[in-house]
Amino acid sequence: MKLKSTQFVLLFMLAGLAAPASAVDGVSLELGHGDRTSMGHVGVQWDWNQRWQLSQNLVASGYWDASLGYWRGDSSTAGARDIYDFGITPVVRLSRGNPTGWYAEVGIGAHLLSETQINDHRRFSTAFQFGDHVGGGLRFGQRGEIMIWDTAFSTCPTPISKSPTMASISTRSVFPTTFKPGPVP
Repeated sequence: MKLKSTQFVLLFMLAGLAAPASAVDGVSLELGHGDRTSMGHVGVQWDWNQRWQLSQNLVASGYWDASLGYWRGDSSTAGARDIYDFGITPVVRLSRGNPTGWYAEVGIGAHLLSETQINDHRRFSTAFQFGDHVGGGLRFGQRGEIMIWDTAFSTCPTPISKSPTMASISTRSVFPTTFKPGPVP
């Protein structure tokens, strides 16, 4: 299944229109590299506005992350050198519940790729891929956050999957879109 880049941009714009612009809680920029491929994503986040107090010092929260990505392969003679990626991921975050400080998070979501092969050696069975990530970062209150995470794409979200995977290490910056008085997740 081949999709043109304009179709991905249109999908991303439609996803953004699905909720009012005031509901967007953050925008993000992600850069990464892995398996002879450079990646970049822009995204928008919607907070679940739900907190679960797990212990005196540990709070769980979550958000939706919608992203549009671009993958650039280091070399290719037989496969695509460029892939566009549209994804939607529910993410669970563990933190101390303070507006600043360290946190950890994990997410598993759905991604649609414009091509099923990148570089000469990496071929996916379908354009639909699961994308999972695990990472951690540091929040700076209303000024944003920065994180590092490990991302993997595959058709089966299990560590014992025999299907091809694409893994990368990424850094990500998130910038709040509005000022919200009171505690920040």
